[in-house]
Formats: sequence, C-alpha cells, structure tokens
Amino acid sequence: MALLTACKPDPACKSPDEVLAVAAGDRLTCGEAEIVPRYLVRLSARELNAGDRLLVLREVGASFEADPKGTRAWLSAVAGAGNTLEGLLGLEAAERRGAAVWLAGKGQGVIGSDREDLWNLELRALSIWTSDDAEGLALTEVDIEGWLRYVSLCREAQGGAPLRLSIADRTLVYKEIADVFHAGSRAEKVALLAIGPYWPQLRAAWQAAPYELQQAWIAAAPLPPPMTATSLGYAEAILRGDVRRHVDVLHERLGPLALGWHEPPFAAAAATP
Repeated sequence: MALLTACKPDPACKSPDEVLAVAAGDRLTCGEAEIVPRYLVRLSARELNAGDRLLVLREVGASFEADPKGTRAWLSAVAGAGNTLEGLLGLEAAERRGAAVWLAGKGQGVIGSDREDLWNLELRALSIWTSDDAEGLALTEVDIEGWLRYVSLCREAQGGAPLRLSIADRTLVYKEIADVFHAGSRAEKVALLAIGPYWPQLRAAWQAAPYELQQAWIAAAPLPPPMTATSLGYAEAILRGDVRRHVDVLHERLGPLALGWHEPPFAAAAATP
C-alpha cells in the first residue's frame, strides 16, 4: 500500500538528531531513518538523488506514524541486511550483493513489494538488466557500465584510444554482457558483478598505482593482442575472453575493494531494534 501523503511538509533532515516522525509518544530521528537510504546506496552502488532520498524519508516517516513498533523492527531488519554486505571484499561481496539484488527484483528483499512506493523506488535505483533465477543472481546497469569502463581502461593501457561506442554499438555490448551472464558458470556470473560496484575505487586505485604495479596488471590480465579494430570489436574480444581471470587479476593487483564507496548523510547511524 502506498504511504506517500501530499499534505505533510517535506522532512529537512539536516542532522541525525532531527525528529522525522512522532507516534504514540515515540520519536523517530532522521539518523535512524537514514538506515534505508544507506541500504539502497549500498545495494544499488550509486548515489540517491535528493528527490529520491526525500521520497524514502517521507515513506519511512509515514510508516512510523502508522506503526511505530513494526517500523522499528523493519528498520532493524534493513540495518541487518546492510550489515551482511559490510566488511565483505571483492568477489564475495559482489556475489552477496548480486543475490540481494535478485531478491529485491522479486519483491522478496528487506524492502518488499508490500511497501509499494519504496519498492518501486528501489527497482528504479537498481535498474536490473537481467537475472538468473536458477542461480539467484541479478545483473544491473551499474554492473554493465562498469565493464564498459573496464574495457576502455584495458584499451588505453594497451596504447589505444578510449572506448567510443555509438548508441547501436552500446546496445550490442549490453546484449553481449547479458549473453555472457546467462551462458556462463556461476563463477563467471559473479565476475560480471565484481567491477561495477567497485569502479570508483578501482579508478582511484589505478590512478594512484605506481608504474610498476600498472605494468604488472597489464602483464597478468588476459588482454587481447593490441588492436586497432573498432571499439566494438575490442569490447567483444574482452567479453569473449576469460572474464573471471580479468576480475581475479584486477582485484589481486588493485584490491582489496569493499562495497559502499559512497554513503548518504548520517551513515554511522543505526536503527533502534
């Protein structure tokens, strides 16, 4: 059931101690409510825009006013779901996130389909491209875009120009990645989930790496021969190669990498059980 109301003023939530909602003498602070945007950021691996964050806070506040005890229990569950992704590294974290995204897509995650507005917002933030029900994993737009950036890095590392794809070529590469996801083993599927969420960290690590480390990565990665082919041809050569080896080398040389490259305000706040 939708909880949004048009008559109530929007929450400002400029500090964690600000009161978001009051019910039965109990007060919910903005810091407590931020558990939900924080989880959405962790799961989607992208920032929430100001409008979406506001929608989330309005939803949480309305939920609390309708059922304070139940909402506190739910916030505790959301915090627990976020904690399962906390502290994990590399492929393990990517696999756990992929499974949580799959559950979210089915409406069975900690933000369930019963919370209609929040669930629709979550689906929009996740932007699931395809999923594998047998393996319980889902591939998002962030995952695909991460591979496009990685392919461009590979091409530049080999002395080529940055990847440039037309709209038609991007469509083909998106399909190629989806095909690899569906045809691959579980290990290959997880590999496809292990670049996008980490890309800001990977980019920073690459830029900060000494020349010797960069060269060691280039030597170890299963790169195709230096190519003067089109960007599309180069992308296809990478994706039809050993995707798991690409990811293993990347994490070995530039890791360790953890989820949560960006957290919203009051990230340290915890829900009260």
